Amino acid sequence: MANFVNYENAEALMTGINNKKDNKPTPITWEAYQALTDEEREGNHYIISGGPSSGITAKNVIYDNSESGVDATNAQDAIDKTANRIFYGETNTSGSNITATIEDFVLKEDNIIVLKFNRDFELGRKLNINNTGAKDIYYDGSLLGSSSIYTNDVCEFVYDGSKYNLITINRINEPQKGQGYGTAINNGGYNFTASVSNYNAIKYGIVSILFTEDVPEFTDSSSEYRPTLMVNGKQKGNIVINSQTKSDIIIKANTVVTMMLDTDTLSYIIISNQALYSDSILYDTSHSVEDNFKNIEIIIPPNITNYAAYKNAGGNRGEDITKYWKDGSLADRIDGANGFKPFEDLYLWDYIDLDSDITAPSSGGGSTTGTKRIHIGEFNGLNNYQLNKRTDNTNFFNHLRMVTGTHFGMSKMNDTNTTAGGYLGSKMHTTIIGGISTSGTLAKQLYDQLGSLLVPTTELLTNSMNASGYNRLGANSGCANNGTWADVYARLLSEIESNGSIVWSSSGYDTGNAQHQLPAFKNDKSVAYPQGIYYWLKDIATSANFCLSLGRRGNALYNSASSVNYVRLLLTLGRKPS
Repeated sequence: MANFVNYENAEALMTGINNKKDNKPTPITWEAYQALTDEEREGNHYIISGGPSSGITAKNVIYDNSESGVDATNAQDAIDKTANRIFYGETNTSGSNITATIEDFVLKEDNIIVLKFNRDFELGRKLNINNTGAKDIYYDGSLLGSSSIYTNDVCEFVYDGSKYNLITINRINEPQKGQGYGTAINNGGYNFTASVSNYNAIKYGIVSILFTEDVPEFTDSSSEYRPTLMVNGKQKGNIVINSQTKSDIIIKANTVVTMMLDTDTLSYIIISNQALYSDSILYDTSHSVEDNFKNIEIIIPPNITNYAAYKNAGGNRGEDITKYWKDGSLADRIDGANGFKPFEDLYLWDYIDLDSDITAPSSGGGSTTGTKRIHIGEFNGLNNYQLNKRTDNTNFFNHLRMVTGTHFGMSKMNDTNTTAGGYLGSKMHTTIIGGISTSGTLAKQLYDQLGSLLVPTTELLTNSMNASGYNRLGANSGCANNGTWADVYARLLSEIESNGSIVWSSSGYDTGNAQHQLPAFKNDKSVAYPQGIYYWLKDIATSANFCLSLGRRGNALYNSASSVNYVRLLLTLGRKPS
């Protein structure tokens, strides 16, 4: 469902609903019609006089002349029979089906209907406009299911002669993916039900459930023996781990389980590494369920990786969080300090607009001004060695892996076509990105604005190349053959972080610790590959080439080291313990 939900058009469509826009025909002369712009013609109907009776193919044109048999007195009847229209309205409250009353509505194939819903849609409901008959609602060839249209959604449909086909859901306010709290009771056998407050049943919504009874262990492949959960009487799904129902799902009584709803498979996925939190001591019946859950989060030291898992499992929100950077609360929100929960009101692809643009030095051969926008690409993407050079969890801290919005200008990797010295020895790393003590470098520009919020990380980077080694081009034209750990404030992405897999990366040394795709990129390819932006990656392809991001056709690319391409960086924000 997420693919056709739009959060930008609802207000514009509501204007049409509020104004009861009906596209009635407008009489006009042939000369005046010819003078109209495309924008003026779009969505309006015209009755043309004094012009030809043919030669105009637009569906919104009829002719007022003897040959067409149309005159202005029959204009509305003619437009109903010959042209397609857009109708606007709102649904009614009564009845098991969805009903609406729309002025001058005509049930005709290819007509468009825009409706604001005053109730949630549930599977099996039909749409009946002006008592023209209850018709099924379909999307993409199938009956529309529950958890799709919510109250106040503005939806566009096209009538195909027998049913209404949903085109787009335009949502005025995106539902919050905030955590819901509730208590589950056994409804017989493997079936549990729960009433959950503060919860929107949207994809990747998080819900914490207190199970008051044991959940029977999964014992058979039949769906009859799979543990299920129904929330708020609507969303019933299997309780699963890693998207599979497994025999090792054992939930004991008085246990709190945090899950994520996958609306595509109607499954409740246990998403934490330690899925079960015992609250047999902490649960207090004199307080609300939500208060008890809050107490559990405070009293039981949370595994902060779990908070990150919640966020990384969610979709991209893409909202402006600059205000949190400006008011000084961003570090507290990342940490979960001073009254904030970890990563409170921070979501994938949310962005910060810095005070000034970040642009690669001209010594790299580029002259394009960069952006000032950085986005959240991942929550807690690094382990403690990469943060603190420790192999235990001492001083581990929450952090955000941030990505350049579009680019930080353009640059070459090296002055000549060589990858000798690997990424660590490249001009891109040493001079263009550079360190925070050298004026003009990308790292210095970032540090000057972000200060100590920009934390250094320890990364495994290539530092040598075998010029005759075999690579993924199938030739002995060079490959990376060594790497070392190095401290950086920012670096280029790897092929895997950008594309999700290696394609031209020459060896395992190229990947290093950059071994998984950023969750924000996995969610939305358009943010991973901005239109027309080919950006450098840190991986060596050959003795003369470094890797690039995907091209316009979706294929992986590489380019000679002295070529000038866009620069996109990965950096880390957090509060490093002293």
